[in-house]
Amino acid sequence: MSDRQITPNAGVGGVVHDHGMDLFDVADKTLGEVRPHLIGTSPIASKLFDDVATPVNNARNAVASAERDITRLLEDDRIYPAGRFKDASKALADAQTKVDALKQAGVAASLLNKMLTEDAMPKFEGTADEKREIADEVRDIMSRSTTDHFQTLRKLATDPRYVAHVASPLGRSVLIGRVEDRQVESTHEVIRNEALVWVGDHGTEAQKRAVERVAVAQGSGDRGGLLGAVAAASVGAQMKLEPLAARVKALGDRLVYEEARRVREVGRAR
Repeated sequence: MSDRQITPNAGVGGVVHDHGMDLFDVADKTLGEVRPHLIGTSPIASKLFDDVATPVNNARNAVASAERDITRLLEDDRIYPAGRFKDASKALADAQTKVDALKQAGVAASLLNKMLTEDAMPKFEGTADEKREIADEVRDIMSRSTTDHFQTLRKLATDPRYVAHVASPLGRSVLIGRVEDRQVESTHEVIRNEALVWVGDHGTEAQKRAVERVAVAQGSGDRGGLLGAVAAASVGAQMKLEPLAARVKALGDRLVYEEARRVREVGRAR
């Protein structure tokens, strides 16, 4: 299937859309939305963002160059077919290398999301003695919870006295033995999300901005976030490269066929 298709609702004469590049546009738009929210964050966060944005941009440029160069090579009858096949194969391989780098962009996106989430989580501000006192209270409350431990901890995640503690590793530890082992991590993640929502509604202005930063980076609704941007670029790249790979392969198959025919003809001539 060609990477260029005519939309069913095209106007008179048809409107051709390059769906592969449309997806790169989606990725670029998403990254453009996230970038301003990282102003003033740590250098590590900025570096991780670059580790997402740069491979996406490189993949876009590589795919566009490959399409241009391969189309030119395959249509240039002045070059012997074997030479065209060699150069087109190299152009395709070079582009695929840039596209493969999107896997690491996905890793960087996950790390950045995790970092921003941790930064936005409520932090306890008090003395060590106060911290221990509240931790003991959380343990006591959970020990007296005889029915729905999840709902008990969830309620604490919206209490300003306990929210920082239940969002911390303490919240995870009090779930151990109270929910199934395989559900500890996912349950605590839900609790942390509840804490994050509470901070977004009741925290300081700085905390609210941090929560908004997480929402934009992770995506919500029709916004795909950083991982969505990488996914869009990956799919768009493959939509562009697959038809090119098929054309290059067709030329290679033709060369193999013609070489086999030449060998047969030489054999018959002998």
